Amino acid sequence: MAKVNENQESIEKFIQMYDNGIPNKEIGDYFGIKPNTVCYWAKKLGCTMRGSGKKNKYHNPFEQQSPERDYWLGYLFADGHIQRGVIDLYSVDLDVIEAYKNFVQGIGTITTENYTVNSGETHTIYKYHIYSVDISVWFMTEFNISSTKHHNLDPSIDINWDIIKGYFDGDGSAHKVRGFTLNSSSEVWINRIWNFIKEELDIEAKINQYLECYKLCIWSKEDLAKFIPKLYQNNTFCLERKKIKFEPFISNDNRKLGELREDCDVNPQPSQPLTKLEGSETND
Repeated sequence: MAKVNENQESIEKFIQMYDNGIPNKEIGDYFGIKPNTVCYWAKKLGCTMRGSGKKNKYHNPFEQQSPERDYWLGYLFADGHIQRGVIDLYSVDLDVIEAYKNFVQGIGTITTENYTVNSGETHTIYKYHIYSVDISVWFMTEFNISSTKHHNLDPSIDINWDIIKGYFDGDGSAHKVRGFTLNSSSEVWINRIWNFIKEELDIEAKINQYLECYKLCIWSKEDLAKFIPKLYQNNTFCLERKKIKFEPFISNDNRKLGELREDCDVNPQPSQPLTKLEGSETND
């Protein structure tokens, strides 16, 4: 007997049954809950409530364009899962979850999941869930996002630096000697990002492919000195643990820049995904 929030499939099944007019008792029998609890879950998941003519409608935090909104769009494109009824954002950094919660004004819930890395250490991944049919359907339609976005990501939005910064924090790596790398399983999306950067800056980059992952790499000291200040030009939220590795390029500290290697080898192999869900290939 499935629980309503056991997984994405059970959530989708509940919404489908409720929207199709299946009696509360029958839904309750299917999920092992009381009819009154069916109403609770219907409201929580943003379904149209029967009889009242009212809808449990949250505000949509993604409608109004802003640098902050674009940052979180980029992060969701990298480390999010969107399907009818729910928008999920994943991170190993609790401060990301707290900042995102503040952006969406708390219209969601947080869950955690432990995972084990190759060394045998156990870590925690945080998940923020927004349960809303209205918002999720709007998001998927507005930005052309499918529930299987992993390989076909090509959002219908003009790329800007805030979107790239958010995507980088979700699915990129910062290296003191290797420079900047960005990962995607969508060849179209990684090339769209590179085309935007080429139009903005006169720099060199390389796109490596490993299995089904594409990695955009910028490692020249001179190119990073142009690129990094652009990436962090807006004072929106960002992952400090990544930003701090680029501090010499942000502060333009010539002494520290001199300590960095100008030409560096780039490893095209991505690290393993944190979960089997549609998250990042890397999160360094």
